[in-house]
Amino acid sequence: MFCCAIFFLFAVGPSAAQGKLEVNYEAALAGLTLGKGSWIIKIGSDRYEASASASLSGILGFFTRFEAFGQASGRITKGLDPNSYGITTRVSDREETVRLSLINGDVKQFSVDPEPRPDSNRIPLTTDQLRNVVDPMTAMLVFVPKAVDLISPAACNSTSEVFGGRMRYRLKFTFSRLEPMSIEGYRRPALVCSLSFSPISGYNPEKPVVKYLSGVRDAEVWFASVPGTRVLAPLRLVLPTPFGRGVVQAIDFVTSPIF
Repeated sequence: MFCCAIFFLFAVGPSAAQGKLEVNYEAALAGLTLGKGSWIIKIGSDRYEASASASLSGILGFFTRFEAFGQASGRITKGLDPNSYGITTRVSDREETVRLSLINGDVKQFSVDPEPRPDSNRIPLTTDQLRNVVDPMTAMLVFVPKAVDLISPAACNSTSEVFGGRMRYRLKFTFSRLEPMSIEGYRRPALVCSLSFSPISGYNPEKPVVKYLSGVRDAEVWFASVPGTRVLAPLRLVLPTPFGRGVVQAIDFVTSPIF
């Protein structure tokens, strides 16, 4: 789950502004380089598109193959309203593809290929839990209403209901502080939000990773504003783990207008 952490977004309000962001990330655990990733986000006047990729690098890349490719798109109405989401992950010789289609926050179709093995310990996913959700990529961008300052506590305090093809869960952001940030393309304060994860359904409560993530209370996401839009995008994710501190860090932040 940590390797895929850069794949997520969240939305709250309308915008007439337009812009494009291209950002590259590096991931490390306890100071050891794990992998790299990239994200391209396009915000138009009434639609948005996002695509991302990630892979292992460094020493781990010699022993294990991990690649992930994701995309999400949708309308901009009173917020980011996702229409489609897909992600393909490859771990060694295994490949999995998840696809969702949504209308007005409700999941109309979804598939996981190959189908997951039956698990009698899995908490059942009900039809009601496929409503009023966003996809995982649309759960990690903050779309700020015009009445709210972009880099402010109010922009940070939000909750997102997420469905990723298997599990329904909740992500809650809470304002923590402002921190200076200096990377290529961004030299301004970042909005630091605490992040908590709460599983709802579609998961096995005995899984160690679910138990651990449910108890983490000091994870953080650092957000930056994308010029020309009301969008905040992740610059940095910090996640404590039993093996040391995990960090996904942007190494550049290249923005441009959309004409």
